[in-house]
Amino acid sequence: MADTLIAPASGRTILRLPARTDSRPSAPVADYCRAFVLRRARERAAVNAARRALRRAALRAKATELAAADRLAIVGEV
Repeated sequence: MADTLIAPASGRTILRLPARTDSRPSAPVADYCRAFVLRRARERAAVNAARRALRRAALRAKATELAAADRLAIVGEV
């Protein structure tokens, strides 16, 4: 088995690892990376959707409260 030099020859310590002789990669890194990124994106999307829903509910409640206060103010003037 051939060795692959991974450190410059000018240094005192040379680390050698066995060269890979098979053509298959040990793990489909790009697939794992893509799956991880997509999972994180789905998690962020779910959190953001929940945050937007809470914000819409709060704004809807505030608008209802302001509309009711406006109606009471108008009725009180008459």
